Amino acid sequence: CEAIPLRRQDIVVYELNRSALGASIASALQITQDEKASVDGLTMTSQIGTYSPYAGFRFPVYLTIQMEPDEFERVVDGLLCRNDKPFILLTPTRDLCPPALERRIEARNSALIVLSEDFAFRDRSGLRLKRSPDEILARFRAVNLPSPKADGSMVFFPTPDGITWADVRIKFYDGHTVTIWAGEKTGRYNYTQMGMANRRNGNPTKQWELLRVFAEGRGRLDWSSSAAHDRWKKQKELLSKRLCEFFRLDDDPIEWEKDGKAYRCRFRIIPEGDDEY
Repeated sequence: CEAIPLRRQDIVVYELNRSALGASIASALQITQDEKASVDGLTMTSQIGTYSPYAGFRFPVYLTIQMEPDEFERVVDGLLCRNDKPFILLTPTRDLCPPALERRIEARNSALIVLSEDFAFRDRSGLRLKRSPDEILARFRAVNLPSPKADGSMVFFPTPDGITWADVRIKFYDGHTVTIWAGEKTGRYNYTQMGMANRRNGNPTKQWELLRVFAEGRGRLDWSSSAAHDRWKKQKELLSKRLCEFFRLDDDPIEWEKDGKAYRCRFRIIPEGDDEY
């Protein structure tokens, strides 16, 4: 045959930049990128990030690139064995994953995301999504994130990841309702939705009453207050527990000032009619 002239770039062997691919996927899906090495014992598999839609919810995100069905199944088995909580697995194509294997993944409330189905290439500018991240992860979110209950109570406030108590603001709207701000999230909730309703009669609990006392004191309660009482010590513990559950934050939202001999909220809270923060 005729001679074919070749240039140096025609015979260069290219290798996939897995780190750059993982970073591009993490950016497109709006997940937190982790600088982590490959998963031990699982070839061509790495954790590229953590999906944390709200405070208190963190799910590992893996990328695996396999050539054979047996190797892909071995990776899935390995991830199922080493994870005691749901995870997200990304793979280039669905060809290596039979329906029975995908059902095993879903049975653990985990998700398989196929790059060829939900991602497309931009011209020299990385990846783009064909659908929004919330649409892609709709089923995963539905089975792993709490949702409002039929009776109107709510499991948690959608606190953004990275928020601390110092970022939380609460203002009483009326005796039964508050407006809450935390980062970019805001909403209006009543005492039932915040888990402070008496189960026997539906009235506000003592914890809600204490929250109102803190609002009147602009976040502080000491013995000079007319509302001070020994009973508040136990109610303070219960109120802290309810607030931690509602906001999905771990540390105590109300601290004791040893020098001032007072309780102080680590978040900002004001009563109805007060517009200053």
